[in-house]
Amino acid sequence: MSNYESLYIQISKQKCATMGLSPYILPRPSAISNTELEQRQEQYKEILSTINFFAKKMLFFVNKHPIVLLVTDKNATVLDMYGDRAIINHVQQMGINIGIQFNEEEMGTNSISLALEQLHPVKVIGPEHYHGYLNEAACYTVPFMYNTFDNLAGSLTIFTNMENANDVYLGMLLAVVDSVERELILRRQNQKLFVLNQIMMSTTKNGIILTDNRGIIIDANDSTENITGYKKNEMIGHSIAMLQPIAKYMYNTLQHEQIHEDILVEFVTGTQQQKTICLFDTLPIYDEKNILNGAYCQFRDITDRYNLERQIIISEKFSAIGKLSAGFAHEIRNPLTSISGFIHLLKEKTHTDDSNNYYFEIIQNELERVKKLVTNFIVVAKPDTPVRKEHDLRNVLMETVELMESHALLCKVNIQCNLSSAPLLLHIDAMQIKQVIMNIIQNSIEALPDGGNISIEMEETNDENVVISIQDNGCGMTANELKQVMTPFFTTKDDGLGLGLSISYRIIESHKGSLHVFSEKGAGTTFNIILPKTIGKE
Repeated sequence: MSNYESLYIQISKQKCATMGLSPYILPRPSAISNTELEQRQEQYKEILSTINFFAKKMLFFVNKHPIVLLVTDKNATVLDMYGDRAIINHVQQMGINIGIQFNEEEMGTNSISLALEQLHPVKVIGPEHYHGYLNEAACYTVPFMYNTFDNLAGSLTIFTNMENANDVYLGMLLAVVDSVERELILRRQNQKLFVLNQIMMSTTKNGIILTDNRGIIIDANDSTENITGYKKNEMIGHSIAMLQPIAKYMYNTLQHEQIHEDILVEFVTGTQQQKTICLFDTLPIYDEKNILNGAYCQFRDITDRYNLERQIIISEKFSAIGKLSAGFAHEIRNPLTSISGFIHLLKEKTHTDDSNNYYFEIIQNELERVKKLVTNFIVVAKPDTPVRKEHDLRNVLMETVELMESHALLCKVNIQCNLSSAPLLLHIDAMQIKQVIMNIIQNSIEALPDGGNISIEMEETNDENVVISIQDNGCGMTANELKQVMTPFFTTKDDGLGLGLSISYRIIESHKGSLHVFSEKGAGTTFNIILPKTIGKE
């Protein structure tokens, strides 16, 4: 290879002589403007920062040798310079500085222009240089072309003295060029992965959490905030144990590398104890050596679907009851009418016998109870179509509270109403809404056997709804009781029929609204009645 190098060096020297360059005069290399230099440095910014990283490592190992490392672009313009301070000062005195161009026309035979021309490593030692002032210098240059990085090209050069000349510098430069290329490819891949990760984390509606192998949260997306109620800065750096619905599954993944899919979990957030139902997945994360590195989890909000399924189930129950009720009403009411009539006749014939009247009274009461049960049964299955008129909802609530207040006082229960003084006009069936409020207040009173407080509030939401909230500090319900509270015939009372809330649910449903219950055993119960403001308006 040395003969080949000598040939193109000789050709270069002949060209320099032909161009009239004097080997005895110190050349004055031209330099690009500061503006153009800044533009090229910006263009090569990532390459320069990567070369800087590896160049410093290389210079650390040869720190006892006086060398300068030059970085040029494809036009042989020096973009950066590192190395021994003394030799840098020396080369700068010769006019070699950042921004100058190592073209053959001005600098004569040099390793930089030759390497960029020949596209392979070049060394020019001592007298092989055209200019005599470089006879004591040894230069080693390796060109680079990064096809995967915008096709940017340039060169790396080690400039040293003859006493320090060593072909090992070419090997070191080749290693730096290869390392820089691998690092640039890795950076580009990481950038793509980072962008994809940010897109996935930012745009998905699913909550996503990443933890390390100790269960410490290292990342979370915006959707996680909406679902869990915690801000990202409140989660990152803290244990996954703070998210109890999913913590046990995450720890199982970290400890046993277990994958979980489609686990139903429930998040409760806010002062209103808002529930978010999610399907939860978790899986282990491994590093390149297949060692457990952490855990990934995502949870999908299916609250609307879950509530819809529950409504369908409830509607199916009501539908089944409706089919039965038509037959039951006919089959039960007719005999009840006959029995009631005959009891009335018997009472008239035996009105003088007090003992018989006592039994007749019991029979009559039980018959009335059966009639009421059948009536409620029909209402649950298919409530009467509401007769809507414009009413002030505030007055409807106040009138209902007045009806219930005396009963509440007898039970040592205080009802507090926090209502706006401004009227709120809605098209509703006032009697049906009163029935709902009375049912709920009655339930709250019965949940306060030793007395207590019932709070009633009403507010308008931004989504064109009105929310009536009835809250007590009574005995509350268990999670299992809460799930069944709207189910017909479910009751926790010894003498209850289990139809009151079912009737209330159907009435609110017929008003295009919804009824929600939040409760905790020993901490009380809250009923939220949501009615649209546009109800009854065409």
